[in-house]
Amino acid sequence: MSSLTPPPQSIGLGQIDTIIFDLGDVIFHWTFPPRSAIPPTTIHKIMHSNTWSEYEKGKLTEDECYSIVASEFAVSVYDLHDFARAARVSLHYDPAMLSLLRTLKTRGDLRLFAMSNISLPDWTSLRAAMPKAYWDVFESVFASGRVGERKPEFGFYRHVLERTGADPRRTVFVDDKARNVDAARSFGIHGVVFTCAKDLSSQLAFLLPRSQDHSTAGAVDAAGAHGEKAVGQAFLLNERWSVVRFTPLALVFGVMFRWFMLRMDQLLKAHALQTAPSRSASVR
Repeated sequence: MSSLTPPPQSIGLGQIDTIIFDLGDVIFHWTFPPRSAIPPTTIHKIMHSNTWSEYEKGKLTEDECYSIVASEFAVSVYDLHDFARAARVSLHYDPAMLSLLRTLKTRGDLRLFAMSNISLPDWTSLRAAMPKAYWDVFESVFASGRVGERKPEFGFYRHVLERTGADPRRTVFVDDKARNVDAARSFGIHGVVFTCAKDLSSQLAFLLPRSQDHSTAGAVDAAGAHGEKAVGQAFLLNERWSVVRFTPLALVFGVMFRWFMLRMDQLLKAHALQTAPSRSASVR
């Protein structure tokens, strides 16, 4: 629909009312399984293959995808399943991003959505792995496996805009991949390439309407401060333990040093008395 693909155009700052977030490598992260039988370079090629793209669009089942990929890249289907299980277990969220999302939600003047390139099995696993409270910040989450389109395909963006009724010119899209952000910008959406929560907070503070009650920067700073406080407490604990641990030893050395100095003073005085007469004679 042409109404959903206007040429990029600016609108006055402070008029944003919708934010759409990517999920992977923005809010949630996973760790490459250290014992994976499939090397990282091969996994990278698999995840950027046409077969994987079709899988993420829901065109292939997990078993169908793994069977084709095993043949294409000469890997074991068993190893693919083992990799997927380990990767799903490693999923974790970014505390600073969660704090920012909650602050944005409590403003009351913003609608928050998410859209992600993710297969149905992985989406089911991710949704079940995180508490419901984490998902409640979003009005809706759009998974490519359900929509049948994936970023940066325009169809995915059109679907999200149609379903949400969002005005592209009043919408911000956040993604860690520049090509996905560029696709969003072609609709007139304000695109932000994600690097970290703190930088995102600063950019949103510039784009969003001013709020008297909440600060996006404050939310991230608070999340960071919590971590710094924990580190600071651990540091202080270590410092106190060092004092307790080394104080007895310091006392022993202090006593020994004082005894040594007193003993040296006594020896010097005795030596002075013994040599005093000869010195008198020579002076005369």
